[in-house]
Amino acid sequence: MKKFLLRMMALAMVLSVLAVGIPETHFSAYAASSSSTTLKSGSTGSQVKKLQKRLKELGYYSGKINSKFDKATVSAVKSFQKAHGLDQTGKVDSTTKKKIYSDNARTLSDYNAIKQLKSGSTGTQVKKVQQQLKKLGYYTGSLTSKFDSDTVSAVKAFQKANDLTVNGKADKATRELLNSGKGEAKKDTASNSVTTLQKGDSGEEVKTVQRQLKKLGYFTGNVAGNFLSQTQSAVKKFQKANDLTVNGKADKATR
Repeated sequence: MKKFLLRMMALAMVLSVLAVGIPETHFSAYAASSSSTTLKSGSTGSQVKKLQKRLKELGYYSGKINSKFDKATVSAVKSFQKAHGLDQTGKVDSTTKKKIYSDNARTLSDYNAIKQLKSGSTGTQVKKVQQQLKKLGYYTGSLTSKFDSDTVSAVKAFQKANDLTVNGKADKATRELLNSGKGEAKKDTASNSVTTLQKGDSGEEVKTVQRQLKKLGYFTGNVAGNFLSQTQSAVKKFQKANDLTVNGKADKATR
């Protein structure tokens, strides 16, 4: 009995030393280390709630703040990771977590403004690129929101004029220059061109002539870039109405 009491007293002394002897910073360090645990599908609690609030603030999460790492949260995390060039695991490991809570975390709207668009892409961002290229004179088509062949050609022309990699893709460098408003506008080559376009020709320059004739009411066909009889007839009508030599050719004087 005496030995038992002595053991209990010794245990009580050890516990009292632990209770008063461990600095508060040690407890804080422990708490911090526990918060570095990877959050993933199925996780719950205050850390998940904090994560959802931050992702909502950045525009990646639109669901309820329910403290549950559900499908919507996984999807939001993957979108964030994609926007920052991280592995799209849908899990919040230490690397992803550090980026999410950093001051330079990119919002979804900021990412959309520079994300790469290419042939086949669709949506409001494509329309925005078309509008920017149209303003600078590189794109003359309709604002279709579809990254079609005309858009590719316009992007290439813009890239070439601005010393960018000519790949026909609205990549980060191209979009940043477009967004800055400092890109070089297309020089007016139509009025100075010595190239005569005539029946049988085809290409972007023919399209430009057809669009202009259509705008003026002389051409009613499709802007296909092929200089056929209908285009020739439209050119003649324009030439006659403007006291030019009526030859059906889009020569220097006519253009």
